[in-house]
Amino acid sequence: VPIWCAVFNRAVGLLRATKSGGGVEAADNPHWDSDLHLPAWIPENERVRIEPLIDNWAEKLLSAQRELVSELSLKLGAKPLRPLWV
Repeated sequence: VPIWCAVFNRAVGLLRATKSGGGVEAADNPHWDSDLHLPAWIPENERVRIEPLIDNWAEKLLSAQRELVSELSLKLGAKPLRPLWV
């Protein structure tokens, strides 16, 4: 779930960047959280292995399912997906 949240959030960020004409820089909006949020019990070495893969997955998702990402962008508004653990 946390990986999918990060992939969806980055795909939405990329979509919004292309729509605004801002390129990749606009995807780095500080108000749009596209970081990988893992639970505290996941070792840092797993994060280090997963993190570099997320951008590629987000780009593939956006190219394969642009309508889905666009719909998700509308539904999310200003609040990106964020996994929580209790």
